[in-house]
Amino acid sequence: MIPLGSLFIAAAILPALSVSGCVTTPDAGATETETVSAYLARAEPDAGPDDVRSTFSDLNGDGTFEAILYLSGRAYCGSGGCTLLVLTPEAGRYRPITRMSVSRLPVRQLDSETHGWHDLGVTVGGGGMAASEAWMRFDGNVYPANPSTQPAVREGAAGVVLLAPQGLIGPSPQRTGAGHPAPPS
Repeated sequence: MIPLGSLFIAAAILPALSVSGCVTTPDAGATETETVSAYLARAEPDAGPDDVRSTFSDLNGDGTFEAILYLSGRAYCGSGGCTLLVLTPEAGRYRPITRMSVSRLPVRQLDSETHGWHDLGVTVGGGGMAASEAWMRFDGNVYPANPSTQPAVREGAAGVVLLAPQGLIGPSPQRTGAGHPAPPS
């Protein structure tokens, strides 16, 4: 498990890589790696550079960082929200873990874990639905595809903001939950 301080530092530095972040493996002899941009060109060709928000975090404690991508272009959004991808590095390429629909920002990595992966708090709302934070728990293979069908995150659940609306982006992740104030609205 990576110490929480390391997560803060990595989450503060890695978003600066934007969509040019590379897949890395613990093997020092790793050869060619795929960038997030290359993944998008291969798997999501409709995503333009202004349509993608990205961050990186080690969601499963294996020492490599998963990519969390929020796709907000026309092809990826509807009245209920936009598309959120969770990708994991595998054999020098990104492999999709989950493609979530109707997602909104902010997205949080919760301190709680299910099947060895951090739970995610994904904002849902719109399309006639009141805004809330869905509790996305890994089932051993994937996170749920539709946040609007999941239970709400427990009151006071601690976590780190991975992706925030434009006005909330700062130099480092924001702690929320028990003993940590929520980001301003």
